[in-house]
Amino acid sequence: MPNKAPQHHFNHATARAMVALTLTLAAAVTAHAQSLFHAPMPPEPERESTPAPTSAQPSPGQPSSGQPSSGQPDSASPAAAQPSAQEPAPAARAGLSLEQAGLFVVKPIKPRQHAKNDKVQVIINEVSTQKLEQNLDTTENYDLRAELRQFPSLRALLRDGEVKDGIGSNTPNVGGSGSSNYKGQGTSERKDRLTAQVSGLVMDVKPNGLLLVEARETIINDRETKTLVLSGLCDPKDITSANTVQSTQLANLVIRIEHTGDVKDAATKNWITRVLDGLFGP
Repeated sequence: MPNKAPQHHFNHATARAMVALTLTLAAAVTAHAQSLFHAPMPPEPERESTPAPTSAQPSPGQPSSGQPSSGQPDSASPAAAQPSAQEPAPAARAGLSLEQAGLFVVKPIKPRQHAKNDKVQVIINEVSTQKLEQNLDTTENYDLRAELRQFPSLRALLRDGEVKDGIGSNTPNVGGSGSSNYKGQGTSERKDRLTAQVSGLVMDVKPNGLLLVEARETIINDRETKTLVLSGLCDPKDITSANTVQSTQLANLVIRIEHTGDVKDAATKNWITRVLDGLFGP
């Protein structure tokens, strides 16, 4: 009796340990099945197998071809239940191309072909800065001296017909000296900014594809007239989809702005002022 009690206690401890181990494994399997990162893989579909021809006789309710009399395929057949592996995609069955069925296919935009008299919007944004500096410093000194040592006497020449010295002991002399200093300094700074937007026409298409664009804009306000003329060569690749081009992208750019009217006449010198400035100006 004293030897059997320890054996009975050992069996209960072993049973409790095995039960705890079984519960732990079951909890781990359940957590693995419920984890989002360890989702069970779907079972692979069974491959379609071609049934071997049999010599069995058709049933009385079916025709000899092996299909039901209603013309519907047999749902119990494995080949009818699963699509064929060679079946085309739905887009291919519908006759759609990749450009028509693809969600991320971007078709390139075809370049626009320009011809004469097509309208092009020119955005003028010209900024120019000029700064000129000039310094001039000149110094001039001169000293002139002249002396007359010999000169014939006019009285002796006319009265006696002889050539004699008529100067005497005191010879005449002339002297002069002078200096000139000039210092000049000039500075000129000019900033121009022109911003506008005009519509031009394609006047010519060059053999290499460049476009000759010309634009003219005239604004008349009372007796004041402003005329803007623009001309330049444009590359069709620089024209945006909004049919605009920057003036800085034009070659051989010519921009001419003319003003006429009372304001222009008042700021212009008359011919008398121009003559006086030419005679007495610096």
